[in-house]
Amino acid sequence: MKLSSVRPARLAKAMIMYVFLITPVALLSAQKAMTGPAPAAAPAGPSPISGLIVSIDGGAIVLSGTASGTARILLKADTQFFARQAATLASIKPGEALGVAADREADGSLAATAIKVFPPEIWQRARKGQFPMASGQVMTNAEVDRVVDKVEGRVVYLKYEMLSVAVSVPSNAEIRRTLPLKVADLTPGMRVSVRLAATTDGSLVAAMVSMDLPAK
Repeated sequence: MKLSSVRPARLAKAMIMYVFLITPVALLSAQKAMTGPAPAAAPAGPSPISGLIVSIDGGAIVLSGTASGTARILLKADTQFFARQAATLASIKPGEALGVAADREADGSLAATAIKVFPPEIWQRARKGQFPMASGQVMTNAEVDRVVDKVEGRVVYLKYEMLSVAVSVPSNAEIRRTLPLKVADLTPGMRVSVRLAATTDGSLVAAMVSMDLPAK
């Protein structure tokens, strides 16, 4: 039956029903066209492996006590070796590069929870500036302008290009200095953490090997 043969009242009712039925479909199609398919989640990187060094043969490091037992991890020419050592605010000097994780306080100021002192080897590859972290904290990677531990309280002033920021340093903030190592500095019995490089064949390859040193 043609719409032109329907009485005016019935024609109006038919048009309303037509719009009612087609609109949700059209809207859904338009929404899909604008948004596209949901983006795929980014693949997670390999989890770090921690354990005690059993042996080092130059081309690989063998660890015991890992989550999966004993693991043999390949060492490459670009594998990095670092140690972490507890430090104090007083040991931080102007011109050094820091990575500061901080909480944003109610008044907008920043209070540090952890500070890493970068060696040049890490700083030249680090993401510089200030950016939010997945934890909700704020990360500031910048160079030290000055450090105050007197009347003003414990404050570190950082700068990088146009960025200039002051971060208070509570007494319970963790401060660690990162020190470069060589593979020759590693010996059996040391506990290390290995950050793995992504591989396509499932082999274990070290991107970075790090260890904790006792505080001086």
